[in-house]
Amino acid sequence: APYLSVASRSGSKSNGASIFRCPSDAVELHQVNLAGRPPYPFSYSMNAYCCDNGRAYAHLANNSTKNFKIGLVRKPSQKIMLIDESEKTVNDGLWVPEAYDYDQLADRHHHHHDDQLQNDGSLGNVGFFDGHAQQVTRLDARNPLFWDPLQ
Repeated sequence: APYLSVASRSGSKSNGASIFRCPSDAVELHQVNLAGRPPYPFSYSMNAYCCDNGRAYAHLANNSTKNFKIGLVRKPSQKIMLIDESEKTVNDGLWVPEAYDYDQLADRHHHHHDDQLQNDGSLGNVGFFDGHAQQVTRLDARNPLFWDPLQ
């Protein structure tokens, strides 16, 4: 916990865990994890294809789940590393792009916000491997050109 304390401009320290929560995320709406664990308390989920996650790699032909290194990422300015996940689906901190019924990009900052989970042009916030962040559509977030680190 001492590693997550963040000094504010006034010099006082606060719990740095709040940096992992979007201020407009309704954390109280997060769902219980599929494995029965308590709701995931954060807003952001990591691309499961970059953390040796067998659930994600089961969908790929190469089944490469061992020893993933960030240096393997091709076109890091185009590959999504983190998403701001919808409070309706965030449950474990992992984002499996093909599992869009379970892992959905949040659209809470899009002016056409919809309470229904849809795989459309709604915009959500993502972070890329090169460190920049921007909004992408849910359709783009499902495109392997944006999430498969080896493509």
